[in-house]
Amino acid sequence: MMIRTAAFLTVLGGVAAASVAGPTFIAFGNNTMYRFGAAGPIETFTMGDKMMSLTTRPDGAIVGHSAERNSGQMWESYEILGANTNSPMLSMLSDQVPGPRPTLSFADGSAYSAREGGSGAELITVDDGTLIDNGLIGNLNIQDGVNGSGYDATNDVLYGINRDQDVLVTINRATGNATVVGSLGIDFFNGGAEFYNGTLYAFVQDLDSQMLVFGSVDTNTGAFTAIRDIDTYDANGTTFMSLALVPAPTSLGLLAMGGLVAIRRRR
Repeated sequence: MMIRTAAFLTVLGGVAAASVAGPTFIAFGNNTMYRFGAAGPIETFTMGDKMMSLTTRPDGAIVGHSAERNSGQMWESYEILGANTNSPMLSMLSDQVPGPRPTLSFADGSAYSAREGGSGAELITVDDGTLIDNGLIGNLNIQDGVNGSGYDATNDVLYGINRDQDVLVTINRATGNATVVGSLGIDFFNGGAEFYNGTLYAFVQDLDSQMLVFGSVDTNTGAFTAIRDIDTYDANGTTFMSLALVPAPTSLGLLAMGGLVAIRRRR
């Protein structure tokens, strides 16, 4: 198994504290990995690849898809090892992903992603180990698809954020059809999302402020509320983005509600 390691660690805003209240997230802006909470230090790591999708698997592993083709003209999938340490690593799951996969969420025992198909953006299932395409569900029926998703296990709702219309959508996991909830109220390009403990969080490239911004999304209206600015970005380049929760031991039960518990229910 190939492992790509972080090149170095910096801490923005002073010496890193031991912990901050509330959940901790990791996010990627190209090959920079950020680790942060709602307050406190923002730690940054330079990684060996760019990530355009991330999620926390029900067993606590953080997994996702890369953002660029490899020498074989395919994309990679990775697990992030040591996400809560000073030496996070990219551990390859597969180098045979057939295309860019901008979203990833686990729901009811399956892993869901999105791709560009012959008739537009499509919802697909992917293998929960390798993250390679598993099967087509259907067309999302929304321009430019989604580029961030999160699953609310309590209410059995898969959410996505759409950069073309700057809206929050719900996604029908049986048909693939996306239904608009409402406007985020910001103009964003790339982004990532993750649902945790009753809240849909998002990490977006705000085109007005030219900042990478972490915030929450109101699942009733679609409105985005900024929690904190994470970093600036190069307005002349493309910034691929993703977001995942770094699970504490007590949060694994909440994650399992979206996957492992659901697997038992399906049998």
